[in-house]
Amino acid sequence: MLLPPLPPRGQSVLLLVGPEIQLSWHGRTAQVVIGRDVVSPAARDAKNLSARIVENLPMPSSVAYQLRYGNFLSTGYIDIEPEFVLSSVAPLLKPGVANYRTPEDVVGYGTVYYEVEPRGDGGGKIALLATPAAALLSAVSGKFEADPEGFCKSVKPSEAACISVPSKMMIAPELRVRVNGRPACIMAGGSLGQALRAAGIKDQKRIIAEILPRLQVLRPYGGTMLPVEFDRSRGDILGLIPIGGEEIRW
Repeated sequence: MLLPPLPPRGQSVLLLVGPEIQLSWHGRTAQVVIGRDVVSPAARDAKNLSARIVENLPMPSSVAYQLRYGNFLSTGYIDIEPEFVLSSVAPLLKPGVANYRTPEDVVGYGTVYYEVEPRGDGGGKIALLATPAAALLSAVSGKFEADPEGFCKSVKPSEAACISVPSKMMIAPELRVRVNGRPACIMAGGSLGQALRAAGIKDQKRIIAEILPRLQVLRPYGGTMLPVEFDRSRGDILGLIPIGGEEIRW
């Protein structure tokens, strides 16, 4: 359970300020004010609102992650934001092997990380479909499914981008964190313990005996990085689900 820094007693917590929607929390009472002419800008504010709720209200870290980015298993999609990268894993064929047929054709696997920008082109029967706005995704998805190759060849960059993914390649979103000043990536919805393993610390006994007593976890809050306080006699902190941008040090 994450308990955010609290304001002075009796002071309200303002979660979002804007011309379309405001939400504030005063004690146990939530006050929502919605403008008369709420249209698409309110949808854009939804992401900001979820971020402010995550930063200001107590909740399990898994709930905070799902509120911030959604639940892929239930929605079937995930919004790729700057906190993410795309990792691609492809087989490396043995010398003299032209095409992959069985695992015996592979000498290893190569992993490449891509930063996501709102532009691109290309085509292919297997593709990553991106749109500059979430509202466009449903509209272009139908066109893409009807004729993937034709859609990717003709679509305007302002509408969508098709990124070709070869059938032998796996591509997945991963979340950015930093471990001892170096970038590290973990699977979407992964834990702090996985971040340590991604940094090469895989011995659980070493983590508990050596790293936990010196561990520092800084989490984004209100545009700044604040430390997470936790019980160092227990390993519960290793189950923390990052939301992206955390600093992990020891």
